[in-house]
Amino acid sequence: MLTYISLVTSVLIVIYLPMAVYGIIRVGIFLISRKKRDFIRHPDYFELFRIYSEPMNNIEINHHNNVIIEIVTNGKNPDSTISIIKRIKTYRKKIPIFVLTEFNDQTVYPAHVIKVPKEYETPKRSKKKMRALQYGIEELHRLGYGAETYVIHLDDDSYVNEDYIDYVENHMTAVAGQGSIRLRDYEDNNLTGLMDTIRVSTCLLHCTYNNIKNKPKFVHGEGLVIRADIEYEMGWDYGLVGPDDLLMGLAISRKYWIDHIPCNIYINPPATIKDFFTQRRRWFTQIFAARKVMTQLDESISLFYFLLYFYGVTGIVAEIFWIYDIATGIPINTVIFGFSIINLISIFLNYEIGALYTNKKYAIIMPFVFLFLGFIENATTIYGILKRQNPNEFPVIYKRPITVKNEHHNL
Repeated sequence: MLTYISLVTSVLIVIYLPMAVYGIIRVGIFLISRKKRDFIRHPDYFELFRIYSEPMNNIEINHHNNVIIEIVTNGKNPDSTISIIKRIKTYRKKIPIFVLTEFNDQTVYPAHVIKVPKEYETPKRSKKKMRALQYGIEELHRLGYGAETYVIHLDDDSYVNEDYIDYVENHMTAVAGQGSIRLRDYEDNNLTGLMDTIRVSTCLLHCTYNNIKNKPKFVHGEGLVIRADIEYEMGWDYGLVGPDDLLMGLAISRKYWIDHIPCNIYINPPATIKDFFTQRRRWFTQIFAARKVMTQLDESISLFYFLLYFYGVTGIVAEIFWIYDIATGIPINTVIFGFSIINLISIFLNYEIGALYTNKKYAIIMPFVFLFLGFIENATTIYGILKRQNPNEFPVIYKRPITVKNEHHNL
């Protein structure tokens, strides 16, 4: 029995110590980035934002950029795509909207449509979304869009409000940037809505903080803004399926500056648990299939994602050990118990932060469900390992049309 206790204690030390430290770091990052975002409400915000985040001198803050929106889809979510177009067309600012889709998409969109020809191939044989994005920027280049134009990229489930467009049009100076993720229509499935609050907090913890320093770690395709000439120069052709957004962000940050946009992008959580697992498995597969290219762009990024997934999976194991030891009355080392409590607190805070930025009801519920949500989130990694996805595939999940019945809850 003592040997068993010693073994369990050793395992818990190995697992909980790095996880507890990482949890503290994540929450610390949020608090730091939150402090640095406090000047958003300052009347001279844009000047302060430039001084803090733009390394270039003599930049004109108030100017006029040309702006276009590109929604990328493969035609499998036409209702959601059309609802996004219709919403954007209600804005005061009338800007060109392009739908980038596949050759066989027969949907009639109320926008300019760019169809990727069936025979089109990139030099490096990129596939699926990367292939489409590469064709899209080549077509925009042929249409004459260049240094005067910023492209706001959207997926077929996401949209931005007028303040986002206004910032890009009148205040953006960096060649690329992205805002913060918020959830839309999450109450259509409260379980996946609660699960996806982690995306909100992860974006706050990593997108905002790291982008302000031009050191992107998380880059999301929704709301990614790139100056058209830079997008054409960088290209999307890596000979892969994804992660297109992360690779583009890393490539831009090596030569130029990717910044934080102080506005929100609204995304739709997966409609079902099955879609949730499918989405997470796709991310996992794409990231590890692209690890060599990622490392070429940023030597530390592959290690960052490996540790991220490692801590998630080992967190499940540690949680099982911890609950089992308590249930069976096996003594737990005081140090290990302390680290496990810190770890539980850090998991809770990460979900609670996302909930606070989503819905007050979610924030109230979160203390009772965060362990279950964390377990399911990290179980998707195990699912990705055990049920491998072909890295050349791009499983598409269902996207709900916009209803925006709960957007007012978002901060």
